Order: sequence, then structure tokens, then C-alpha cells
Amino acid sequence: AYSGKRNARDDREFISVTRLGDHVRASFPPTFLTVGNADPLRPHSEALASSLAEQGVEVDTLFYPAAHEPALGHEYQFDLDLEDARTALTRIVAFLRRCTTQP
Repeated sequence: AYSGKRNARDDREFISVTRLGDHVRASFPPTFLTVGNADPLRPHSEALASSLAEQGVEVDTLFYPAAHEPALGHEYQFDLDLEDARTALTRIVAFLRRCTTQP
């Protein structure tokens, strides 16, 4: 859906642009990443967190372990009926306050 092609994996130009971890530099802003344990995009979040850390970028993560119940899918954090989503929201707000408060 994002690439406009039936199989985006065959579109090398599109893939090269969307692999954010390949474009991370030390000047990247502080970043908060969260991912559920049942999110098929989890490997992308883990790779991005690694790329950020390698560049010395401040990165805060909330990655749920594989055995976490209930299983948390893509965009779990928007279902505020879930305690885990409320935890994510609390962490995100704290991160934003810390990163945007002037000393």
C-alpha cells in the first residue's frame, strides 16, 4: 500500500528509502520506540533502536517480551482500554516532557 506496487519488496528504491535505520546519524533527535510482542513490524523497531544506539542517539524503548499476555499487535498503544496502552502513553508523555523541557 505504501509503495504503490503489489510487492514492495521488489522495489529496491522504495525499500532503500524506507529502511530508516540506514539513514540514522548522530544528529537524529531523541527517540521513543514501542512495539507489541505480536507486531509483525517488530524487527524493524528493534533494528532502528540498534541503529540509533550505535550512533549515540538517545533512544528510549518499550518493547514487550515475546511471552507477554495479552499479545499486543501493531498500534496496540492506541487502544486505551488496554493497561499496556496506558502504560505506553504514560511513558511517551514522560519522554516528551523530558525532551522538550528547557533547563
